[in-house]
Amino acid sequence: MTNPPTAQRGPVMLGSSDGVDIALHHSGGSGPSVIFCHATGFHGRTWDPITEALGDRYDCWAIDFRGHGDSTLPEGTPLVWTGMSHDLGVAVDHIAQSTGQAPSLAVGHSMGGAAIAMTELERPGTFSTVFLFEPILFPALTENMERRGSLSEGARRRRDVFESFDAAYERYASRPPLNNFDPRALRAYVDHGFRPIEGGVKLKCAGSTEADVFDNSDNRAYERLADIPTVTMIAVGGDDAGPATIGPDITERLPNGVFHVDESLSHFGPMEEPDLFADLIDRHLSSRSPS
Repeated sequence: MTNPPTAQRGPVMLGSSDGVDIALHHSGGSGPSVIFCHATGFHGRTWDPITEALGDRYDCWAIDFRGHGDSTLPEGTPLVWTGMSHDLGVAVDHIAQSTGQAPSLAVGHSMGGAAIAMTELERPGTFSTVFLFEPILFPALTENMERRGSLSEGARRRRDVFESFDAAYERYASRPPLNNFDPRALRAYVDHGFRPIEGGVKLKCAGSTEADVFDNSDNRAYERLADIPTVTMIAVGGDDAGPATIGPDITERLPNGVFHVDESLSHFGPMEEPDLFADLIDRHLSSRSPS
């Protein structure tokens, strides 16, 4: 069985709400601190190709939300999305304590983008500027329930055990949508998203956990977007359904929203084109980051 590469630093484990312990990864770097927030079913280390590209300009941190990556999920813990914002708040406080300054910059993908927005609503002024790629911020009464149910059903059927890390990588690399990932991002997803078990490897984020996250994705932040003064870039890909379609509406509702679209990308854009994303993130954050 092929083992994943050893991380430069193991994650710091932090106590959050509901008895959850979250993992916070520090990839280092120089400059202002930035925290990266992943999508449903992923984990903080999926951002590795992007944080590596930005390490000479930013001090990069990445969180594993509850039930994802190396974070825990006590049995019976409800996966309502306010828990994700609690996790992020704990991570922000730890970074402030360890560096002497809270991260004023944040980057989020999908669920991670929603968690950043929810944190700003709970703790106004946490971030001075954020970059959100296709955040899950839908109107409560018009969210596509059929699509959400389809995602949940697919997650519950997901294969979670493979013979080795390499077997998992090869399987994903041959099938959509992960076959479109940059090899570095796919390798990071597999190497840090599975744990060794007897006779193989197993997904750290169980399909049932991912499904529960989808089932609880009505986070009610959309109706309060006008209460977020933070300078926010809403970036989307070219998908003709789902979170890409509501990006312009989200941007208009934000007092300081900025919109960007790249038609060549799907909802998994950060993993498809990490170098492009590193450049987009840098251009947005650097124009507004603290000196």
